Amino acid sequence: MYTISSGTESTLSWISALGLHTASVVYQAPPEFLTEEALRLKRGTLTSNGVLSISTGAFTGRSPEDRFIVRDALTSERVWWGKVNKPFDEMAFKALKTKVLGYLDGKKLYVRDAQAGADSRLSLRLRVINEFPEHNQFA
Repeated sequence: MYTISSGTESTLSWISALGLHTASVVYQAPPEFLTEEALRLKRGTLTSNGVLSISTGAFTGRSPEDRFIVRDALTSERVWWGKVNKPFDEMAFKALKTKVLGYLDGKKLYVRDAQAGADSRLSLRLRVINEFPEHNQFA
């Protein structure tokens, strides 16, 4: 089941608690809906066997050296700092967050609650917020 909220902050009040102000939120949409949205927005095409194909452009693959973690009381002694886990200044993070929130202000957003890991005792719950439907499918 998914929800499309149009300006009803009470339905998904947590979105405004994050500092996001948007006209529309698509929550927990199934892959079929996200595929239709991506096609409607001309973000991709269907292959001959009906799979959504997206052009990723010049930047493909993972960037394992582009991971930044805010060094604070919680992470300082728990993270293995080095080439992969780079410390990120808390003030720089806050400035970046403000910039991202400004960019997303007023846009339609795609939200997915998920978990990483099959064992619920060890898994990590996460909420993914995307600007584009095909990105939400990837989450």
